[in-house]
Amino acid sequence: MFAKSTLLLVAAAQLSAVYAHGFVKQVTIDGKVFVGPNPFNPNDQPTALWPYSGGNGPINDVKSSDIACNKVIRPGQLVAEAKPGSTVVFDWNGSSFWPAGDAGTGPNNHHGPVMNYLARCPGRCADAKATELEFVKIQQVGRVEAAPIPGVWGSDLITKAGSTFTFQLPNQLADGEYVLKHDILALHNAQNNDAQFYPTCTNIKIVGGNTDSIASAPKVKFPGGYQAEDPNLHVNLFDGSLSNKDYVVPGGPVFTPKKKRDDADLTLGMKKRRNDFACRFARSTTAARRAAGCA
Repeated sequence: MFAKSTLLLVAAAQLSAVYAHGFVKQVTIDGKVFVGPNPFNPNDQPTALWPYSGGNGPINDVKSSDIACNKVIRPGQLVAEAKPGSTVVFDWNGSSFWPAGDAGTGPNNHHGPVMNYLARCPGRCADAKATELEFVKIQQVGRVEAAPIPGVWGSDLITKAGSTFTFQLPNQLADGEYVLKHDILALHNAQNNDAQFYPTCTNIKIVGGNTDSIASAPKVKFPGGYQAEDPNLHVNLFDGSLSNKDYVVPGGPVFTPKKKRDDADLTLGMKKRRNDFACRFARSTTAARRAAGCA
């Protein structure tokens, strides 16, 4: 009887582990949908999203080349057209990624921050190498509410938004091709040295650009952008020891262009819209709104 119960518990845990993973199935830019490849069955069909193999599991080794754009087979062969300030929606296969549903408090829920980066391709992004790209962090959502434990994180907001994450590109971008890196860091087992990254990359082509605001911004390469010894990859979300102010989202700070007299309003508008997604789900407490960048 004991053996049977133990086997059932192990099987349930394994099943939860399988169904607690996910991948971006499509990206929508200004209402136009770009369908991504299936990592379980990648084929030769060209897409703007970089195809990768190995299913929907995480990348655990931040020193691996896979931390850049996942276990890529090749760069995306298409480009998704966008403008400065375009609205981008990442659509995850959410029914399997967050089994806890909208409550956001289930034991298998992948709580953690969401990060977005942009790298200018030296030529065609279809010819780029993921590990040679220099990324600028343009947006992030960490933990927006501390209570109830384990809090409400960027990944939980994806659940609340029907398995989607929405943000806007910077308003100041030069024309050209870029790789947009979208990354979720799941911390539900980080206390056991098991931080889990879910990166995906998409080729975009900016048209109608203006000032190249990210040309002089601090840049990071992957691997290199995340450090294995970073204490924020080894936190315990469930013992009450973590406060919002203690958690620093990995990958460096978000780059914000300097304000100028002629574009101060434009920059302010970019900052406001960039946080709209998180602010929509932050509660009305001052602390929660400040943590989400809404205060």
